[in-house]
Amino acid sequence: MEINNQEKDQQKQHEDNKKKDRKKLIAVILLLILVIGLIITFRFTGSQKVIETISKIPGINHEIDTEVLDGDEELDIKKQQERLQQEVEENTLNARIASSLEPNEDGYVYLSLKNKYEDKLLQVDVVDEQSNDAYYISPVLYPGDTIDYDKLTNIPESGSYDCIAYFYYYTLDEAPISMVGAKVNLKTKGE
Repeated sequence: MEINNQEKDQQKQHEDNKKKDRKKLIAVILLLILVIGLIITFRFTGSQKVIETISKIPGINHEIDTEVLDGDEELDIKKQQERLQQEVEENTLNARIASSLEPNEDGYVYLSLKNKYEDKLLQVDVVDEQSNDAYYISPVLYPGDTIDYDKLTNIPESGSYDCIAYFYYYTLDEAPISMVGAKVNLKTKGE
């Protein structure tokens, strides 16, 4: 009888193990179905949302968006990076000016201005941050032009002035493109 009880206990334990294994198998199958469902949902709806989000970024070529995200074409990552880098370079403006401007006794100051663009015109104004007085207005710089030293347009009294150098960019047809400002300090000496 004791052997019978042991057999019944073993049989019951075996059945319990089978039930646990079935529950685990069902959980794994449900998890796989959920993952497959999410993948299918993203595949058919997610890509369009990504394209719409990317298309809202200013300056991005929309042909690149759909081409990069087109799942049917094999991607050439290096080619795409080069094209995107070109887009960034075309839509980025770089400006350079000395951060501290100290004119000599004749009013000439080291500016270090350069128009490095082949397709843009540049003009620079240095304006007092408080009074808006213009201390320097550059001539138009054509592609490749530089101005290392130039005379201030208006020389203020002796002192230190917090200014903003405004870089105005134009197309070669003189249509405005953009304006960028950089803080500079103008220091003048009295006699």
